[in-house]
Amino acid sequence: MNELHRELKSFLIETMNLEDITADEIGDDMPLFSPEGLGLDSIDALELVLALKKKYGIVIEAGDESSRQHLRSVATLAALIASRPFSNYFTALADKNPGAKKAGRSPLGVL
Repeated sequence: MNELHRELKSFLIETMNLEDITADEIGDDMPLFSPEGLGLDSIDALELVLALKKKYGIVIEAGDESSRQHLRSVATLAALIASRPFSNYFTALADKNPGAKKAGRSPLGVL
């Protein structure tokens, strides 16, 4: 499990008040909005979208089919965040790894 996936799982637990589950129990591909997964509902979706915007600077538009796909699982959320190199996540990584910033490379070494 990579760092972003771990962070998103903890973020979901905290944001959605999932007190009865641990990050290790959330699979990367576990459906977020399904009884077979976390069982989140439409109100949770609104809260999650607002929290994602606040923490990661990611804007997810309501009613857009691609938005539903982005919210499918931890893996799809991570892919969305990773596809936006100027999200708050990469800013935080750069702050943790100032050497990468000075050397003119991405904090992940891939961008």
